[in-house]
Amino acid sequence: DDVRMYGWLPIASRRENLQQVLFAIGGNITKDENGDVVISPLSDDIAADLTRDRIFIGGKVTYPTGASAVRVTEHSYVRGTETKELYSGEIVSASFAAPSGTTRTGQLIEFSEPVWDLACTGAAILESGANYAVLSPSPAATLSGKTYVHNQKVVTVYAEDGGGGDYVPEVKDCTLVSLANSTNVAQRVLAYYSGFKRVEQDIAVEDERPGDRVTLYDPYGEKSGGYIKTLDLKLGALLRGKAVFETGYIPSGIGNNFKNVQVVTASGTVTLPDTNRVRLVIIGGGAGGYGGFPGEEGKQPATGSSSTSTEAAELQKDGSGYVDYLKVAPASSWMKQPYAYLYQYSDPKEPRAEGITMTQYAQQHPELYPDPSRINARSAYLAGYGNLKTSPSTYIAVEGVGTISSGVANYQNYKAVKVTRTSGTNWASYASLTRGGAGGAGGNGGMGGKIYIADVEVTPGGTMTVSLGAGGAGGDSADGDPDHDPVGADGTATTVTINGDVLSSENGQVYPEGYIDVIGGNRYGAMGETGIPGGAGGASEGYTTVYPGENVGTHTGGAVTGSGTANPSGSGGGASGTADGGAGTQAASNHRGAGGTGASASSAPPAPSTGGTGGTGGYGGGGGGNAAGWGPTSNTYYVAAPASGGTGSGGGAGAPGVVLIFYGDPVDEPPGNALKDWYRQVMTDGDDKTVTVTGGYRSKYSGWQIDDFIGEVLNG
Repeated sequence: DDVRMYGWLPIASRRENLQQVLFAIGGNITKDENGDVVISPLSDDIAADLTRDRIFIGGKVTYPTGASAVRVTEHSYVRGTETKELYSGEIVSASFAAPSGTTRTGQLIEFSEPVWDLACTGAAILESGANYAVLSPSPAATLSGKTYVHNQKVVTVYAEDGGGGDYVPEVKDCTLVSLANSTNVAQRVLAYYSGFKRVEQDIAVEDERPGDRVTLYDPYGEKSGGYIKTLDLKLGALLRGKAVFETGYIPSGIGNNFKNVQVVTASGTVTLPDTNRVRLVIIGGGAGGYGGFPGEEGKQPATGSSSTSTEAAELQKDGSGYVDYLKVAPASSWMKQPYAYLYQYSDPKEPRAEGITMTQYAQQHPELYPDPSRINARSAYLAGYGNLKTSPSTYIAVEGVGTISSGVANYQNYKAVKVTRTSGTNWASYASLTRGGAGGAGGNGGMGGKIYIADVEVTPGGTMTVSLGAGGAGGDSADGDPDHDPVGADGTATTVTINGDVLSSENGQVYPEGYIDVIGGNRYGAMGETGIPGGAGGASEGYTTVYPGENVGTHTGGAVTGSGTANPSGSGGGASGTADGGAGTQAASNHRGAGGTGASASSAPPAPSTGGTGGTGGYGGGGGGNAAGWGPTSNTYYVAAPASGGTGSGGGAGAPGVVLIFYGDPVDEPPGNALKDWYRQVMTDGDDKTVTVTGGYRSKYSGWQIDDFIGEVLNG
């Protein structure tokens, strides 16, 4: 049957990664009579009876110290959220065969750990995988990606008879060992290090090969049975081979020990699968999410001025301390301002020291002035972003971005405080745009429930009692008081009573990334999602130009009901995750247009559907829209009060606990444990006595070999 594998293969030689695969599944690699590679279980058929006339004089027998236990590390990989820079620099142009087999022109970038969600600036990603990316040629490119969270758990299996010593082999770095196969891997390793004796003997070789099970006489004349571990050949009149035999090795644990999962989502008595060993993953109820935050109040508008001067011009600041946009005439486009300052002839934000020229300062601060030679050039520089090109008769654009749209809704998070115009540019006028009230932040998600993991020997078809923990209640809506922490309540513990013992999630720990069920493909017990923030209130340009509030999902920001000097309305309020924003209103009698109120989040998010997951953070409230007004004279303006922001919602409740039962194939015990009987009879009775093994027995106990044996097979 096919064997499913879970984990990660690092960049390595084909042989090294083949060894990883064979070790994880318990595979033995050979060639058939046609020379084709065959991967199969280690057969318990007797391949040859090495009679005395095929055994050379000499050899030796050793009795290795048996292992008292083995420790095997199982690995799991969970997609994380941390973004990591993987490469930055030039991408050379070269043609080569990429990992996909396609000829590519560019450069291969390799990773030492698995990544996902790759992104690249300055070059195209031609192909990629967890371990690599192929980038197109570029003078400068930056590649980033998100990392996986690598979880590890040590599984220990003890010898029934104590092993006769303190030797404990460890397997740490096989990254294809997972919860699905770790117990079988540990049992195979323990069986290998629990052999009765090792025989080194030269034989006359016929059709034998490493991995064959044979009978032979050891140097002391005792009949033994075992597997050929290594076989070094010497050519001559007779094909002579120096062989090492492992006797007493009983292969076990083929493929995956856990192939299925049963998810328990209700308290009560649970019937166990028809198996004698299970892994229980016991997860408590998730904690409630934090409450959402209120939206900010809208603002009074700020104004700009008109000028044809070539001197530096300061813009008024709005209530938050920043002017967000600069609009120049005759162009109608807006400049997107990623940083606080635009520099050309103007001084830096912090005054430079006496005697330091602008050029010298730029050389000291390349993060602000990537190309100091442009300081006195016609094109202004946009600090930290790119070259600001000016073409007053048509548009203003940022290099690498293109013409900036005249719409302002997408550019409400950028700031410009000061701009300097160069001689001959003739910016006729400019005006400031004031942001509306910011939407309230969503609350943080609650922590997942504690997770306790146990491997348990059970009676096939037996029962256990489950009591699932409750999810914690969500926190209250945040009110802006720093002493009021809108944290949600913790969930309660999940317990399992089995074999007379009580196992509790309280004895486990919290994993922010949760627990990945590699068989079912689901994640349980993870931290809850952050709540959806509220939309920003509508901005305003001067006193009379107003904009609608920001949408959130299917909910729309408040509308603008009137604009212009005669009868302006205020800007619209921002939406929330549960409601539309309020519309700006008109007031013709006093020319004061009130902003729309930010939407309040009326209900908390629902509890997550997967067990043990923390509650979702509360929704943020919408921001208030800006006020508007009208000036009957050039010096007098009537302006309404800004609108209030909406309140956030409480956090969502955590999900109740859950229990995962991982199990393997139904029990199929052989009568009389025939393979062990066969070994005892061969070693005790001496002659060519064998025991027939039935097919059903063979299907369960045909073992697959372990790593160092596979390595020697491949090398031999």
